[in-house]
Amino acid sequence: MIAIANERLAAARFANADFVAATSTDRRFAAGRYDAVLAMNLLHLVPDIDATLARAREMLSPGGLFISKTPCLGEMSPFLRLAIPVM
Repeated sequence: MIAIANERLAAARFANADFVAATSTDRRFAAGRYDAVLAMNLLHLVPDIDATLARAREMLSPGGLFISKTPCLGEMSPFLRLAIPVM
């Protein structure tokens, strides 16, 4: 997905976006540099959610956006929890 995103980014000729694979604790990224940080289908997988959210906030510039989509597995029906690994 990262390779596809970078190909599309190059074709669109935008210079203000980065697509990289990284851990939530990766220190390559400067504090206060980003207008948006995305965490798609991630937060239910990290061992320390508080540290992950703190790092995301640290990376954001003032007024920046943190955007996340994460399933609430604890609130799902048992059938759906069993179906997710199959999907």
